Amino acid sequence: MCAIPTQPAPTYTTTSAVLRSGACLPNVRFLCLSLNPFLHLCNAVWEQHKPEMIRKIESHKAERLRRERRELVNNFYKEYKATLKAEKWQHFPPSDILAYEDVFVGFINQDSSDTAIELDKEAATKRLPEIIDDWRLQRQKELYELLPGASLDIESYETPEGEDISDEELERRRAEFRAEQEKKLQQAMNERMALAKTVFTCSSCKNGRHAGKAVIGWEAALTHMCGSFGHYFHSNWEFCSVGYAAAAALARQVGLDSDTATAEEMDKRDARFFCGNCPVRTHNKVQGRKAYTWRECVRLTVLNPLTREADTLIIGHSCCREGGGSYTRDSAVVAPLR
Repeated sequence: MCAIPTQPAPTYTTTSAVLRSGACLPNVRFLCLSLNPFLHLCNAVWEQHKPEMIRKIESHKAERLRRERRELVNNFYKEYKATLKAEKWQHFPPSDILAYEDVFVGFINQDSSDTAIELDKEAATKRLPEIIDDWRLQRQKELYELLPGASLDIESYETPEGEDISDEELERRRAEFRAEQEKKLQQAMNERMALAKTVFTCSSCKNGRHAGKAVIGWEAALTHMCGSFGHYFHSNWEFCSVGYAAAAALARQVGLDSDTATAEEMDKRDARFFCGNCPVRTHNKVQGRKAYTWRECVRLTVLNPLTREADTLIIGHSCCREGGGSYTRDSAVVAPLR
């Protein structure tokens, strides 16, 4: 009887074997989606697809390491903020902003095939205050440019005629002159953006959240921006002319100059206002219209379409005076209760 020659049994590479080799499930997800997980891959098929699989596995590995390093930066930032007073946190930029700074971007995006580079926490801690201050200054300049008549132009240093000075001395004078001009610009921005009528609208919140439609002053805008998320950043702003007019009218109602009245001065007055377009309601057996603070009144003017027709009345009309008085529904759009 003739013996039938036997062929060596083919070896197979399975998904489990790939996992045992050190790859995690997400790295071979494409394999599970394209093939039946209960089927085996023979060596020939494995060798055919091996380069592509290795490329995808290495790509997933690099992305996983980037996410891990990104989380390390987040934790480092939290530890840094924990060393400061909690009330300062509201004016710190989101960690997504810091991830693009040189001190962090090299660590996060380093090549995973090379020797791992550790985060230099000492150098990062020294750089953070400068990074945060620069970010705030840039955001403040962007908002300041939106204000009517505002300009960021800085005068250039002019060398006195007939004066013979060295290049080093000229550079020193230019640096000192520019620093002085930057200081004046910073003061002008702080003064202008502290006014009660400095009102902005966050474009990201324009069609959604009410909180960003009438933001008064620089600090409130900064707090709003610092509350951003990586996937929804409040970076685009508009000057709010309706809020500007309403705040100016309210300042005049309490006896302040609308061109110089600051938000802090309005807060100290602590006046209450009502809107003539709001309905009379009964609350605890008392009928009347709701009383608003000046900030609430500005926000109401921006949010409520019914007040758009009455914008001119807000600026120049009031039938009610501090301490009491009467009003008519048609003309008394905004007036102080006391």
